[in-house]
Amino acid sequence: MIFNRPLTADERKDSVRNLYIFNIINGGSYVCVGELIMILLAVDIGCPDVIVAALGTMLYLGFLMLPLGRIVAARIGAAKCDALFWCIRNFCALLFATSAIWAYHGHMTAAFVTVLLFSFGFYGCRAAGAVLQQPLTGEIALPEERAKIIGVGGGLFWASATAGLLCIIAALFLRKDAHGAFPSLLVSIICIGSILGIISSVFLARIHETDVLRESSRRPIMPDLRRLFRLDPFRRLLVSTIALNLASMLLVPTMLLVLKRGYGLSNLEASLWSVAQWGAAIVGAFVTAWAGRRYGPRREMIVSYQALLFLCAIWIFLTWWGNTSATVTLGILWIICLFMGGLTRMVMESAVTHYYLTVTDPDLRISGSLVLYTAMGAAAGIIGITISSVLMLWIGRNGATATPGPTALLAYRNYFIVLFALLTAAMPLVLRLVPLPEADRHIVPPHETRKLR
Repeated sequence: MIFNRPLTADERKDSVRNLYIFNIINGGSYVCVGELIMILLAVDIGCPDVIVAALGTMLYLGFLMLPLGRIVAARIGAAKCDALFWCIRNFCALLFATSAIWAYHGHMTAAFVTVLLFSFGFYGCRAAGAVLQQPLTGEIALPEERAKIIGVGGGLFWASATAGLLCIIAALFLRKDAHGAFPSLLVSIICIGSILGIISSVFLARIHETDVLRESSRRPIMPDLRRLFRLDPFRRLLVSTIALNLASMLLVPTMLLVLKRGYGLSNLEASLWSVAQWGAAIVGAFVTAWAGRRYGPRREMIVSYQALLFLCAIWIFLTWWGNTSATVTLGILWIICLFMGGLTRMVMESAVTHYYLTVTDPDLRISGSLVLYTAMGAAAGIIGITISSVLMLWIGRNGATATPGPTALLAYRNYFIVLFALLTAAMPLVLRLVPLPEADRHIVPPHETRKLR
């Protein structure tokens, strides 16, 4: 509901409860329709590496649809607009699953087009709704509550997602689709996730808000942009966010691809190892709730980026080692990599939201979100899809499409070496983030942060 006055404490509490319920249901939905299942289905139907890698960038390229969120919010409000796009996004997931039908009947070009088109629609609608989630959080959370609400909400999402992943693993264990057969299990999982996603949007629509968000969506955007770009912290946040998201999008999804096509893991085995990544996101949600209050979001972003650099170095070693035999040492290294990937991604995303809400005024948050997500999404997505496509085509000529084993791993090693060099060169962009004044960071003393542990 939209009010023309500040929200009361009870209205904020009710909104936070609905946000938490949305996160719980949406977590179960996302694990069924998100990049893990999309990548597994794309690999199963025979998509080349270029298309599989493109799926990892669609999460960010979809932010080209951001302006739609602002246009619709000006008419129906932020919460209902977010809920609407969440429904459409899940219909796109259903249509994505039809790629399996095209591939089963031998129409591979139609299958590839379906994968790219509806993955873009899926992530595009997510972006159109996501542009409103930061302002909504700012509406229902007092400044001193932001780190906690962002962290707990993320923790509930990832806990639900991990529980869903365990159910998917059980299903993959009980039923295995034969090689070349119609991937009915993966298609069924996507259908279940889409239904859950539509249900979750009901609770999203129940979040209360003031008319500030709707009215700010109706204003001409250029005066808001001029105000935003006068803020030095905001300008530097835009640039650093592009670097942060490029690091994440070029590294984290590729880990699953290497497990599948470098080490030759089955869908069940890849899902089992992915538990470490999803479980780490739960830990990351509560780490960021504590660390955001103790150290501030800037330090979180810098440490997250450095962790991704270290993760890239580990993959260089793994692919250089070339050992494809299941050993305890290899298993430990896989767990470390997947855990770090999930942890840093969660901490990084929460820290960006926390920093952004701190440096922008309430009446600028929708316009600011539009610019921020365009930078972190569309800009990073276009750059990322270009880099990943070029690198995947290059390593494909050098053995990445060969039978899983040392030859394929050697080709992927070249990918990680180039990526490490690019990320190292981009590190100064993150280090240039403006330190927040201590009063704006809402830092609490160490003995107080123990209450959050």
